Amino acid sequence: MRKLLAILMAAVVSLGMIKAHVSWNPNTEPDMAYYRLQRAVGDTSEWVEFKIVHPETTYVDTLLPEWGGKRVFYRLAAVDTAGNSSAFCDPVSIVVPDVIAPEVPAGIRVKVIVEIETLP
Repeated sequence: MRKLLAILMAAVVSLGMIKAHVSWNPNTEPDMAYYRLQRAVGDTSEWVEFKIVHPETTYVDTLLPEWGGKRVFYRLAAVDTAGNSSAFCDPVSIVVPDVIAPEVPAGIRVKVIVEIETLP
């Protein structure tokens, strides 16, 4: 099978949700069945797999806010109707934006100082 090229389109922040839009060039082989899209957060040792049925060539992934500042990797393989899988393409990645606000400041104080000036 031809090597697939995965293209990571963008990470979009809307209403507190972070989405990664992943797309790739379609496989044109007549016996194409589905794609194996995998994601790893932080490093490439633990991959989570998503099955994308052919001819679909996009996937929208919801990223967790606590992943902010971490790199997220994606890679893709093609599987035919006989169950033969291609090798995975080289991973592509994004850095998840930090959308978690800092804690509310505490300990704020105000002090009133009255200065009286006496006239001679």
